Amino acid sequence: MNSTRHLFTLTELLTVITIFCLIAGILLPALAVPVNRAKQLACSNNLRYIGQCVTFYSTDNSGYIPNTVPGKDHNSTPLLRNSSNTTLALGKLIECYTVNAEIFGCPDSPGYTAEDVENDWQSAVNVCSAYLYRSQCGDFNNRLYAAGNLNKAYVMDLACITPNGEEFAPHDYQMINLLFPDCHTESRRNTREPFRYFTIQTSYNKEDSLPGSIILWQHADSQM
Repeated sequence: MNSTRHLFTLTELLTVITIFCLIAGILLPALAVPVNRAKQLACSNNLRYIGQCVTFYSTDNSGYIPNTVPGKDHNSTPLLRNSSNTTLALGKLIECYTVNAEIFGCPDSPGYTAEDVENDWQSAVNVCSAYLYRSQCGDFNNRLYAAGNLNKAYVMDLACITPNGEEFAPHDYQMINLLFPDCHTESRRNTREPFRYFTIQTSYNKEDSLPGSIILWQHADSQM
């Protein structure tokens, strides 16, 4: 008895490959959703932890929030430690409450992940977080539970584009997380377009406060 083997023709092979590509195109975005959601939740958890630490700090300091560089109280900043090796702003929480620097890193902010911030804290003089700290910027009171603060965010993801094209893009500019005085967080939509929602365009380096961020806080306060 003669046996015959059926071999795939080129057309059949290309058809199979096409089908696999279509299936992959459908499944891969769906598989990415849980990963992105997990990073967003990790970011929100970091912010809640930061909020708890600010609450502890406020309780121990007559109701005041951590201050920034003298003379720049009304500027927002991501700076945790400056060139004189002095902790400031949210960096004070690391010294006061022995929290790990990694909580100031966002798992979905390239260059500012938990590992990046922790490594900088152990080795670099200037250390920045993945988050923008409001301090007293945009009419935020330096007493945490002042009446005017109740519905105002005071920490958010840092989304920034510099004039030379360097980008700080948490959550791929799709959304940002904000922290409020009662330690709840909210997610808001964002875009790469500067100043439309929560992305700023400004010169930036690790020694500077960030000018021009007040519009972000106004957007946060407006519940847009």
